[in-house]
Amino acid sequence: MDQEKIGRFIAERRKDKNMTQEQMAEKLGVSSKSISRWENGKTMPDVSLFEILCEELNITVNELLKGEKITSKNKSINLSAKTLLDYTNYIKRKNKRIILTILFFMSLLPMLMNQYGGLKGVQEITGLINLLNPIGILSVILFLLGVWLPFKKEIIGKILGGVGVIGIVASEIYKFFTWHIMNITGEMSLANSIEFAFPEFYIGMGISLIMVVIYFLIDKIIKE
Repeated sequence: MDQEKIGRFIAERRKDKNMTQEQMAEKLGVSSKSISRWENGKTMPDVSLFEILCEELNITVNELLKGEKITSKNKSINLSAKTLLDYTNYIKRKNKRIILTILFFMSLLPMLMNQYGGLKGVQEITGLINLLNPIGILSVILFLLGVWLPFKKEIIGKILGGVGVIGIVASEIYKFFTWHIMNITGEMSLANSIEFAFPEFYIGMGISLIMVVIYFLIDKIIKE
């Protein structure tokens, strides 16, 4: 579904009807800013507005969602259910991406706390150290690519996003074991890591693990 194409089509049909954005907004009961965002391809009209919008533009729902006039009436009828289903799935996928992105960045918030060293007055290091190392940076990039890029095979995006959320956990584990080696203990030790870690570290790790679970179960939570 080409959102920009649909936006251009709405603008063309509105102009063919000699309506301004303000006039059409008044007829639909929305703001002129909403019309502008539709026509610029930034957002889509709500499903509840389809009927009245199509009446005003003298087009069918199929034509609206395809972003062009359909000459064959039979073709229009045959496409009706599929086109509406495609649009519904498109909205659900978009909502899923937004929800995943919000939850992902919320899961990174504990990294703003001092969560790695300093429990015994040794040193304080914030969790941002995770995002400033190659593993953390790469994990964030892979997550965003996997969630937002339209791959032909959805499994590719799913894998990339999954590697991203798991990579954050791997980054936390790596820093948990190694942050104190160079300046404090000189050796990798689970006992030392546990001794020096802030309680906030375990909070951050727990939230990151929950994010991994949510990522792989999101399709069941938000059924397409």
